[in-house]
Amino acid sequence: MNYYLLAVRDNFANFNGRSTRQEYWMFVLFNLIFYLCTFAIDSFFPVYGGLPIGTLYIVAVFIPGLSASVRRLHDVNKSGWFLLIALIPLIGYILLIVLMAKAGDSEKNKYGSSSDQSSLSDSKPEQIIKKIKSNKSGLKFNVKVSSKSATYHEIIDEKEEKTTAKEMYTKMQQNFNKKHYLAPRWILVFLTFLLFANNDILGQFIYRITGYFIGGEIVLTLYIVTFIFLMYLSKKARRTQITYDLDKTTEQRLKDINEAFSRVNNAEEIFPSAGDYAIQYLDTNVETYGWKDLTDNDEIFFMPDVCLVNVKASGFIPIGYNKMYSGYTDSPDTAINPPSDSEILGQTWMHARKDGQPDQRYSDNPRVYSINKGFTVVSDSPNFDDKTKNSNFSAGLIISNPTIAKDFRSDLEKIFKTKSVIARGKKTTVESNLTQAEAITLIAHYMGGADGEFSEDEIMKLLQTNTVFLKYTKQVDNDKLSEKIKSGGATKEAAISTLKSKSKKIQLDALAIALDVLLADGEMSEGEKDLIVELGVEFGYESLEPVQKRLLEMKPKSNLTQAEAIILIAQYMGMADGEFSEAEIMTLLESNPVYLKYTKEVDNSKLSQKIKSGGATKEAAISTLKSKSKKIQLDALAIALNVLAADGEISEGEKDLMGQLLVDLDVESLEHVQKRLDEMIS
Repeated sequence: MNYYLLAVRDNFANFNGRSTRQEYWMFVLFNLIFYLCTFAIDSFFPVYGGLPIGTLYIVAVFIPGLSASVRRLHDVNKSGWFLLIALIPLIGYILLIVLMAKAGDSEKNKYGSSSDQSSLSDSKPEQIIKKIKSNKSGLKFNVKVSSKSATYHEIIDEKEEKTTAKEMYTKMQQNFNKKHYLAPRWILVFLTFLLFANNDILGQFIYRITGYFIGGEIVLTLYIVTFIFLMYLSKKARRTQITYDLDKTTEQRLKDINEAFSRVNNAEEIFPSAGDYAIQYLDTNVETYGWKDLTDNDEIFFMPDVCLVNVKASGFIPIGYNKMYSGYTDSPDTAINPPSDSEILGQTWMHARKDGQPDQRYSDNPRVYSINKGFTVVSDSPNFDDKTKNSNFSAGLIISNPTIAKDFRSDLEKIFKTKSVIARGKKTTVESNLTQAEAITLIAHYMGGADGEFSEDEIMKLLQTNTVFLKYTKQVDNDKLSEKIKSGGATKEAAISTLKSKSKKIQLDALAIALDVLLADGEMSEGEKDLIVELGVEFGYESLEPVQKRLLEMKPKSNLTQAEAIILIAQYMGMADGEFSEAEIMTLLESNPVYLKYTKEVDNSKLSQKIKSGGATKEAAISTLKSKSKKIQLDALAIALNVLAADGEISEGEKDLMGQLLVDLDVESLEHVQKRLDEMIS
């Protein structure tokens, strides 16, 4: 929705600058949704004697739609006149859609840089000054900056009034948020009501005032022209113009900032994008640099006089360069296709064999890399800690190349003329007073919250089926742990730091419990896989094989019979599509005599008791079958395959389930299973 408002409200008739692919197509999406809504209204509530709402909506968004299309073409370095190729039947439309769907230029082109909201930041200084002088509305300031101080003057009625940096930037934002020309807008709302009611009413109203009769269509045209003109005036009134007068020292600082950001942009990936960045509705005679983090809603701009920061969109705060600090920390990550300039820490496969080689039974089995990126942070605190948030402001860039990130930290240190902040990262030792049981419990809760919630029911189920987790939980004093959490000393990083000082057995316990938590809902998402792989790297494990082995050891020894285990596996597979009905079970029993034989061997009342006690799980069934002969294992696999194929086809998800069961029972090929199923049925 923000992209729609950006096009309609903030850039109504802005044919300058660039519009990213996401910005343009999100506008198109919401535009289509709103049009369909107006079409539905017209269908259910037709307008008699006036224009349909859909028609009025199309007219209203014509200009912002046209300007958004022009800016999208600018983003791929094409002139707005390329819109005319749509006049060529069919081929023209196809070519235009291809252009609109093309990724924008990553570098600056003749229409501006990729992060600009206005073309002013990329204009020549002479052109900028000319635009500032030609704009008679909005706010105007003159700022004289030297190496020691800066003076600020607001221009009101061609007279200068002294002000401060804080007042100037506060007024700039207030002016941007202000609803200009509010009274004329309400008049237009009233006229809109008359248009919807009856065009003739408005025509008669104008006739009584002017003595001339004007048709409704002409009135509508005048209304649209007035609306566009008001939007144009409002947009100009929201602008702020700042003219900076810089001494040589300040000019050199801007040059150093430019070079620092140029070096940063040599990295393959940067999040968020940074560099030349124009503040919306601000016109200056110099280039501004910085970035905006859309995730946290934080902004930082390196202005000629101050660092201008905006925390959580709460308002701009000017901070002197001599009060800013830079820092660096490692940023470990996992990726299938890592940036070529990132540091590779280790690698494995999405599905690995016991010897670490790829499991050939999975066609989709890419390499998974553990990598390290760089995180450069800027803060107003010399001892900034991201966990305790002991600063007014902090913002950072995740840079794919750690070396470039460190160099950027050094460049900023020279610009700020201050020492770097304390680097805090996953490779930095964090002081911790946690016990090993508290650390393991915290890691478990962190993993449990990966999918949004770690409920009491999930915790109780895990404690029933994992005796080692239960042992560690009993060693934790919950009151003491709560106090440590409140004081900020019980974090994931502190838990990892505690466990790094422990034995490999304790670390393996922590990893196995974390894996058990992630598997509690039956499967792991890609994000959860990344979490456990990343945690394994922290403790020096490049493969999850020893973790999975330790998890099996933690589980209580199964007291299931082989028949009970086979029936449980069949029921688990039957529930893969949501339901395993009585009718499906009866059909399978009639067609598969081996399945019927195992079913008759099961005492249902005893099995129900084992299920209630938590001893009859899929894992327990697999554990039981692992101790049986290959013939029994093949029977279980063949029955499982029979259940999955009962509805006529096997989905991709069901294929994955079957593949995992093959891996669990160490059966290399599905052909043997299919052969055994054919024998059963025949």
